[in-house]
Amino acid sequence: MTSFLSDIKEIKDSIEFLIGENFTGVSEDQMALLERRLGVKLPQVFKDFLIIFGHDKQKVLSEENLLSYEELLDELEVLDECIERGEILFSIPANAVIFYDYSQVQFLYFLCEESIEDPSVYSFEGSASAFSEDICLSNFLIRSLKNIEKIYQEN
Repeated sequence: MTSFLSDIKEIKDSIEFLIGENFTGVSEDQMALLERRLGVKLPQVFKDFLIIFGHDKQKVLSEENLLSYEELLDELEVLDECIERGEILFSIPANAVIFYDYSQVQFLYFLCEESIEDPSVYSFEGSASAFSEDICLSNFLIRSLKNIEKIYQEN
């Protein structure tokens, strides 16, 4: 996982340079609060991501529909509201964490299992069954962050 951490730090430095502002990561206390709130132990890859990009005051992560720390805390309520309105007929496993929300239509999540540090990414839309994106979380996050970097390089 050291490569993942060094890769996202490099991308973070580039994006910070391009936007002229710094990201603030989450603290250990905030990480513990998030894990309690979600009822899971987060995989190391996602913890590393939150340590680097957790607080997204500039809404940079939204360029790729990735959720910031604050949005992760709220996502359970968002999902419950969508289910209540009948917009989502699919329920995700109790150990799932949604980290991507495209207009409350498509959601990406991973499963928290103690022995897996870099879980697979799953997707679901509305009433459709979940399916694997055939990519691990670290690769998905790197790809998304590089897309964000590219967006800001082109502006």
